[in-house]
Amino acid sequence: MMGIILHAAAKVPWWKIALKVYGPKVAEAVAVMAGSKFIDKIMSDKEMSFEKKLERLNAALKDGTITQEEWQKARENLMNSYADQR
Repeated sequence: MMGIILHAAAKVPWWKIALKVYGPKVAEAVAVMAGSKFIDKIMSDKEMSFEKKLERLNAALKDGTITQEEWQKARENLMNSYADQR
């Protein structure tokens, strides 16, 4: 039974579940926190290449994990850090 629930939950975006269960204000706050943590995790990974980081940011934007503004800011930070390394 639990496997069915987990399988169904994996197919529904987490923000839709939060929106239905807790309402729009909580869903928005959770989305902002999750987006920030996701970006921090990508940017702090020293083993990941520049191209892979950019690819992950683009995928996160496409699937709605991060907003356009978060993506733009993270992309600028990534470009600046890459320029500093060279």
